[in-house]
Amino acid sequence: EQDMLRAGLPVRDKLIERNDGRKFVTTLQVNVEQRGVEFVPGTGRSPRTAQTQEAKGDTSKSQAQGGENAAQTKKEQRRNTWMNEDGSIRPISKWSGVNFTDKQKADYVAGKAVKLENVTDKQGFHATMYIKFNPEKGRPYRYETNPDNAQQVAPSNESRTQVAVNNEGKTNEATKNLKEPLQKGQTAPKDDRQQQQQEKPKKKNNKGMKM
Repeated sequence: EQDMLRAGLPVRDKLIERNDGRKFVTTLQVNVEQRGVEFVPGTGRSPRTAQTQEAKGDTSKSQAQGGENAAQTKKEQRRNTWMNEDGSIRPISKWSGVNFTDKQKADYVAGKAVKLENVTDKQGFHATMYIKFNPEKGRPYRYETNPDNAQQVAPSNESRTQVAVNNEGKTNEATKNLKEPLQKGQTAPKDDRQQQQQEKPKKKNNKGMKM
């Protein structure tokens, strides 16, 4: 404390006892003009008040730390939704309402791609897709082709077309003028009515030049 005072630094929360036995907590600092130690005005308080303020400070710190810990825990829980504590893939039994077989469950946990057929798309029709756990993202992802074999054509090039048109709003040249969503395996008009819808915009009014 004396070294701090000599350096001109304040000594905070110093317990002082008066001649009458009364005690109070204050801040001491060297007065250069008077060359002595003095109380810093406005810092005196009873020991009980000082303890209460310290307790409040500790409580605030504890609450802040508790809030940070809770946020971190919640973040870890979200991350661990798809993974076990040891970092392994957590089993799932279905995806988009399609139940897995025992082999599909085992393949998924082993990190292999799982082929799912008759998955209902956003338009209510059935499509084929693959599900595989992505270790970089820490969760499963949907694929239109088999990610385990990049050279393998998707079971269904047709399903790719269906998902792209119905779910992603993309256009297929052979069906771009159809008003109805594509059904499973459809890559072209399915009947005469749809064929007429597809060909109708191509017709032009070839009017002769008026004389």
